[in-house]
Amino acid sequence: MKIISLTVTLLLLISSCYYDKLDEIHPLNAYQNPCDSSVVNTYTASVQLIMANNCLSCHSDQSASGGISLQTYTEVVTQVNNDNLMGAILGQNGHIPMPPSVPIQSCEITKLNQWITNNMPQ
Repeated sequence: MKIISLTVTLLLLISSCYYDKLDEIHPLNAYQNPCDSSVVNTYTASVQLIMANNCLSCHSDQSASGGISLQTYTEVVTQVNNDNLMGAILGQNGHIPMPPSVPIQSCEITKLNQWITNNMPQ
């Protein structure tokens, strides 16, 4: 009888901890894919996430490598207007390729180019 009771208890514990719904695990869109084409291409909805995933470890207000911070909308727009952001991301002449270790995904580069073409909506 104890074995059956213990088995039932264990099964209830294991089954009660199971989640298969991403929105319940990560509420309020805490998990986002920056390449998701259904997301509106604005700074807040996509570009900010691309910066967070690829740039902010070295270019935040706390650690502005090379004196460049990409933490805010205004800072990112400034680098776009100076031709520094895409020049570095694409590794163009006169720019140090960024990020230095793993390149940004091509879909993220596409998102950034579209955002810039659309006058960088916030």
